Amino acid sequence: MNPDTFASDLLGYTAAGLVLLTFLAQSMGTLRAVAIASNVMFIAYALLADVPPVLLLHVLLLPLNGWRLWQAARSGALVGQRDEPPAPLRPPALASFRAGHAPVTPPRPAQRRA
Repeated sequence: MNPDTFASDLLGYTAAGLVLLTFLAQSMGTLRAVAIASNVMFIAYALLADVPPVLLLHVLLLPLNGWRLWQAARSGALVGQRDEPPAPLRPPALASFRAGHAPVTPPRPAQRRA
């Protein structure tokens, strides 16, 4: 195997793995930091493998991700805040409808008296 091909393939797979990790990020700061690392790896890959479209894309995305990370840090969005709810929310109960009948709503839970 050609050492240049091996090195470029390794960079490409590493960059692709970092993109996959961005989908697991639970905060905007983590997502942007991993995306920046991915952009750097893809730029190195594109230079080594001579892939101009990939190079152009990630040269454009790198400052965009840096700018968004800076904005999030400046607004305080990186300090202990998550962009996702901490636990799955229970979906609301849906009313059932039958043709020709009034809607039937599910019973409400009993309320406690003080």
